[in-house]
Amino acid sequence: MAGVDALSAVVETDQDRNQGNIGNRKLAGHQEFARRLPGLIAIVTAGGWWRAASRPPEAVTQTIIERVPEAVSIAVVSSDEGEALWLTRIAPASRELTVRVVNDVEQRPTNDHELWALTDAGVPVSLGLLPQSGRATVTLDDAAVAALATSSTLAVSLEPPGGSPEAAPTGPVLYTAALLAP
Repeated sequence: MAGVDALSAVVETDQDRNQGNIGNRKLAGHQEFARRLPGLIAIVTAGGWWRAASRPPEAVTQTIIERVPEAVSIAVVSSDEGEALWLTRIAPASRELTVRVVNDVEQRPTNDHELWALTDAGVPVSLGLLPQSGRATVTLDDAAVAALATSSTLAVSLEPPGGSPEAAPTGPVLYTAALLAP
């Protein structure tokens, strides 16, 4: 009904011309227009927003660096009673060996525990000394990486401080562990 009122406010009839009511009707039409002006502005503004929103977004370049996990081998070195002593994680691609002490290892100030990879040919290759507490990470040399490629077993020997002076264990082999490869 409001639309009909607005329309009739701006339409001149022959009767209005004859009676001199044209000025009153025009004034009413201007007042109606002024009343509806905020709504028209909102529609125009919304139309402008819609056009801006319909434009494609600006290109944003973002660099994401993500370390992709590499294939790792693990082994749990356990005591004869089945108590886990060391957890080893070997990542050949990054040449990294990480060893974590799981349970208290008998402290031996006059000896070190040395970790060995036993190749399929039965040749032991040193992977380094095992920590007596906490965690240690070492970088593997070419011989160790090559040995691990053909190894399915790790061994731990008791060696003099600093490790075996030979290319093989000189002390007793205390523990062995299966090397679980991916």
